[in-house]
Amino acid sequence: MVSYTASRHDDAEGAVMRVVLLTARLIVPLMASALPVAIAHASAPACYATPTSLTPASYHPPTRPTETLPKPGLTLLREMPLPGPANRFDYQSFDPATRRIYMNHMNAGRTVVFDVDSNRVVTEINDLPRATGVWAVPSHHQVYVSAAGAHEVAIVDDRTLKVMSRVGDIRFPDGIAYASDADKVFVSDESGAADVVIDAKTGAKRSTIELGGEAGNTHYDSVSHCILVAVQTKNQMVAIDPVSEKIVQRYDLAGSAHPHGFTLDEDARLLFMTSEGNATLRVIDLRTMRVLEQHKTGETPDVLAWDPEWRRLYVASEGGVLSAFWLDGSSLKPVGEVRAPHAHTVSVDPRTHRVYLPLENIDGRPLLRIYEPATTGPDRGARQPVTWNFDSMRPGETPVGFTFARTGSGRMGRWVVHTDGDAPSAPNVLAQEDSDRTDYRFPVAVADGPTFADVSLSVRCKPVGGRVDRACGVIWRYQDENNYYLTRANALENNVCWYYVQNGRRVEVKRVNVSVASDVWHSLRADMRGDHVEVYFDDKKLIDVRDSRFTAAGKVGVWTKADSRTLFDNLTATPLTP
Repeated sequence: MVSYTASRHDDAEGAVMRVVLLTARLIVPLMASALPVAIAHASAPACYATPTSLTPASYHPPTRPTETLPKPGLTLLREMPLPGPANRFDYQSFDPATRRIYMNHMNAGRTVVFDVDSNRVVTEINDLPRATGVWAVPSHHQVYVSAAGAHEVAIVDDRTLKVMSRVGDIRFPDGIAYASDADKVFVSDESGAADVVIDAKTGAKRSTIELGGEAGNTHYDSVSHCILVAVQTKNQMVAIDPVSEKIVQRYDLAGSAHPHGFTLDEDARLLFMTSEGNATLRVIDLRTMRVLEQHKTGETPDVLAWDPEWRRLYVASEGGVLSAFWLDGSSLKPVGEVRAPHAHTVSVDPRTHRVYLPLENIDGRPLLRIYEPATTGPDRGARQPVTWNFDSMRPGETPVGFTFARTGSGRMGRWVVHTDGDAPSAPNVLAQEDSDRTDYRFPVAVADGPTFADVSLSVRCKPVGGRVDRACGVIWRYQDENNYYLTRANALENNVCWYYVQNGRRVEVKRVNVSVASDVWHSLRADMRGDHVEVYFDDKKLIDVRDSRFTAAGKVGVWTKADSRTLFDNLTATPLTP
């Protein structure tokens, strides 16, 4: 048996061992806690970018049905005043989780939060000097906003709509993208000639990637797993690997002049790039990196929006033009344009396909215009309720987004926005004011879009005058002024009737006697599914009939007769399932 006696040297070795063990106890848990992040980043796919392609050979695009060229044009659905001063807007981000659009009111230093389902401004997020880029990251309940005036990116909690933290020391933050596979946020530092990387989990800056020229917009391509950045002063695009945070490829953009804004059709492997210097839009094949075609845009094109289901591309230009294109295979076909002062930014709701165009100065105030693409059939009709309450329109003017016609003879009618103190949705209403007493005269105000087949159509109406007649009505499945369905209430006759109008001839199908008071707001509603019609007056069902003469989707609107002076508010069309 060998005995062991501790010496001073042994004590020193024991002390070292104790330190090592203690250090291990501290470090191992830290390593373990960091391991999932490391594994996640390590397992994230690397950016696929070769000199001639951004598309892996294994990629196969989804099959799409053959489509025909859609009807051209954009229909103005409504105008809404926006808060704040009359100055410039910049980027927008649509959050499908909350159904909100985050609109950067750039020179007001705010982000406007707009709810698309209720068509209202939820709030403004303040203290965002010169708010440029914005991007919602629903998986983290975060919204990233470039506050270029403060040289920082603000991180907003989408539940409280308050700024949680800020990432500083960015010379001019602009476009923002989220690389979901790597869980990182990339920010264009335009005048800093770099892309800045932020950790989405911690909100900390990870790195700054030098680009060698001014940064335009930044996007993430989930097929190549690359961050793409327009380098506008070099007429290039670079591909960055989000995992290594390094540039892996550069692409010269022949014919471009200061490329800044772009977006992607990832499925079809197409990139749509605009050039501010020569007002052009290029279509680039991400399989070959070749330019397929080029189109003219308005002067100084900037923000683009892509609707993947309807294959629509929108390009907003500072020169005052919103250009709309439809993608036919790999070729863009122009399908209309809207001219509006400083139409600098655009967004699209992928569910309803509505287009949102905030304008900085219309008659001294900022204004939001909401459009819908022209439709070609019932499958292209509205999928959400639409309400016209006229409150964003100016009293004394004809309502925007409506067309006026007349069935029968006599004058066309005079439809004007008015104020009314007891309006159901104060302050404005729509009034028919022409007092032509021609008996067979039916003025109509028809919403330009959308169209409906099966629909619940309601209105609040107040009959206020008329000696020949004192009526308010709603019309639907409207094909033209001589063919539509109609129900109306009459304050002189005290009844509610249901009609069809065919080839200009109004035919009564059902009449119910009921009190209809003048100078009182009433509710009138018609529900139609297939050939089945139900009519309600002041929330009481009065009529239940069937008719199948008009089956196609049509427009909706309001109706009067002869010299009726009638006020209308809250015209609401809700699509019904068959």
